[in-house]
Amino acid sequence: MGWYVKELSHRERIRRRELLDGAGYISLAAQTLVLVLLPAIRLFVRRLQQANGHHASPPTIGKVKWLLCYTPVLQRYPQMGTPGLWLGAALYTAWQFALALRGSNEDYLHLTKVFGTLAASNLPLHFLLAAKSQTRVHSWIFGNTAHDKLNILHRWLGRLIFTFISFHALLYLQYFWDFDKMTTRFLEFDVVCGVIGFIMMLIIYITSFSLVRHTRTWYFPVFYFTHIVLAISLFPTLWLHVEHIRLHLSLAGFIWLWDYTMRWFSTQWGLAEVSMPEQGSMLEVDIAVNGASTNLAAPGTHIFLTVPGLHRFRGGLRFNPFTIAATSEGGQTLKLVMRLGEGFTKSLLDHTTPTSTYVALENNEDTEEEKSQSIKTAVSFFAPSQSLLPDLLQYSRVLLIAGGVGGSFCVPWVKYLISQLSPEDGVGASEPGPTIRFIWSVKDARETDWALDPSSPSSPETLDGQTFDTALEIYITGEDMRSEGSQKSESTSIPLQNLSTTPQFRTRPNIPEIVNDELMACPEGGNLAVLVCGPPSMADSVRLATGKCIGKRSGVGIWFWEEGFGY
Repeated sequence: MGWYVKELSHRERIRRRELLDGAGYISLAAQTLVLVLLPAIRLFVRRLQQANGHHASPPTIGKVKWLLCYTPVLQRYPQMGTPGLWLGAALYTAWQFALALRGSNEDYLHLTKVFGTLAASNLPLHFLLAAKSQTRVHSWIFGNTAHDKLNILHRWLGRLIFTFISFHALLYLQYFWDFDKMTTRFLEFDVVCGVIGFIMMLIIYITSFSLVRHTRTWYFPVFYFTHIVLAISLFPTLWLHVEHIRLHLSLAGFIWLWDYTMRWFSTQWGLAEVSMPEQGSMLEVDIAVNGASTNLAAPGTHIFLTVPGLHRFRGGLRFNPFTIAATSEGGQTLKLVMRLGEGFTKSLLDHTTPTSTYVALENNEDTEEEKSQSIKTAVSFFAPSQSLLPDLLQYSRVLLIAGGVGGSFCVPWVKYLISQLSPEDGVGASEPGPTIRFIWSVKDARETDWALDPSSPSSPETLDGQTFDTALEIYITGEDMRSEGSQKSESTSIPLQNLSTTPQFRTRPNIPEIVNDELMACPEGGNLAVLVCGPPSMADSVRLATGKCIGKRSGVGIWFWEEGFGY
């Protein structure tokens, strides 16, 4: 038993073509059906919760959901995904292979062609999962799931598509070799277009691996531009390759064009001024927006920033994600906080800093006079689809953990919660709000200046002497930890009104102990919200510690959120 090249009659070839096209249409129709059913399923679950009286309770995570959706398959390599992702991927792949074998009747060329058809049928969904524009269609289909979470599925589906394309190319190459067609059919125009398309997809596939994207500073621009340029070039190349997949290409092209059109309409412009604290490693970018940006006022909102004045391979045409650390009332100004690295951030600093100032900064000299000479540069940005977090005011305790620039996500949330707890603007004293605990781990104490400086507009407000159950703990993990005379101190709760005088503890936070303490401090029947934004190692530690607390106390629920742009 095996596949072999069959001699088919004209009628049999027509039948084979019908089966091949049918496999692609079934795949496409099934994907469309699932996308249409997603909003209906969410509506059904919401109505069911309302009927059972659970709609007023904040969302929590049970053991089964945590195991499937939050626990890494391999603890040492969390980027490998979760059991739920692998299970879903295995089922979807098995179904796709079932479509490939359906009606093949051991026909070698049927098997060869169907892999190419199925790969093309997955392209529309692949581009939809990569869409970043904030539209009602996106919200209707995916609900509160933002683009950065869907990107995981986008990467996985891209690898499945490449696997099918590889089967298609290798099986055809074997056929051309066995039947002595390497100097005849292989060199014809449509086949050459197919070979070029396969090489394009091979380059995209290789550069998409995180090992390549994160190994060198210049690799990410290469990854970004190969994805953009080659992905666009694939459309005409595959269109000329074969006509039977043009419906799938048209849908994928329409989704791509729709996404970029929506981005263009939502793009805003402004003037950015870049500053760097003396001897610091953080950049503060203040953007004066042309027009209001009220849709960016929600805490935890992030944008994609572009600096057209930079060289295209240094970020001039690239969208770079950053969380908004602070906004003015009315959204006229935005503040972004970045860690100075060797890529986009260094190019931005070089572009906006006079040479004399930059040399002084490099030599750790006094630059107060030169700081005012910072060059303003034009920037553009747009807000992609955002994840809508639950109402944190419904939880008994809220634990926010930030590492370095992760404070740009947590500080706005702390400010928001305090403002909602204000008797004048929020729930007030009549409705007790959650106990807030904010853990901020930094390498250098100056990394917190943008938030803790009382004169800074982004620092948390003092609310007329009102006392709220809120605490901040700062941990310094850089070289100062090991300096002479420094010693580990037990962390203590610091009232948020005294942020500007917060003591600095030269030690690393004990994540498992902190999460466990918060769980034990929850009242019976209460709920704990854990939010983390920081380096992958910190996020992994918080996730592992939270997972151990799931179900540890009966009647106390836990909800977890990890903010990051790990793609």
